[in-house]
Amino acid sequence: MRVTGQPRPALRAAATLLASLAVLLMAAANARADGNSLIGYPQSNVIPRNAFHIDFDTVGKGANANAFTGFGITYGLGSLLQGRPNGGRETGGFLGRAEVGVDYILSAGQSVPAVPSQDRFYFNFKVQLYEDGASRTRIVAGGYNLGARSLYTARELYVLVSREHSWGKLQLGVTHALGPKEGLITPAGHADSTYAQLSYNRHIVGRLFGAFAGYTGLSTQSRTSVALAYYLDPQYKGSFAIGVLRYNDRSVLPGRDQVYFGFDYDWGGK
Repeated sequence: MRVTGQPRPALRAAATLLASLAVLLMAAANARADGNSLIGYPQSNVIPRNAFHIDFDTVGKGANANAFTGFGITYGLGSLLQGRPNGGRETGGFLGRAEVGVDYILSAGQSVPAVPSQDRFYFNFKVQLYEDGASRTRIVAGGYNLGARSLYTARELYVLVSREHSWGKLQLGVTHALGPKEGLITPAGHADSTYAQLSYNRHIVGRLFGAFAGYTGLSTQSRTSVALAYYLDPQYKGSFAIGVLRYNDRSVLPGRDQVYFGFDYDWGGK
């Protein structure tokens, strides 16, 4: 997801929400599944074989959704890239899991609707490089924001390692943006293209999950966020998420502090 945004004072309400969500995360109960609370960052979970994941995302100053709005669909390939061992079921080895997806940009600041419909698509993929079930460790690589050339998308490639513990899931990674400078530069003139990622997510209570995530650097992609996701059903298929993003560069528009709303749904598989 391309989340951009340019100099305004910090939002008092946003800062308060960030602090409150952080306290919730630190005081939460034991970990469970990921939850869809990592907003706009890579994560190590991979869509199961023959399963679909749809998402709808909005980002903006307050509830305006004036920075980004889009929706997408992702499909799980299982071990197809290994040549269908075990009927294509997921394995713990190299390329034992994979997914591909496509997103459509409805709005992106002032860029849309001036951009033709055919130029609003962008793509993503993810492959498993390594997994150790005993230590609950996984390494993945992938790319997102690929395409949509006229929108100057960041076109990011990443490598990410995760490990699950009783107290939550920790993920560390490196992301590099291959897109043009126009898609990375802030009003203050910063356009870093390589970022370290740190993220932490966990189950809080019931069907409620939370996460913290951050990118280093100064660019339209460099930010930290805190979010909550609530699942609507006991099968953990549909969820709503709300979060706050704070950009490292205070000149980002439409404001350094932005609000995220999202809906995710999974179906199919095996």
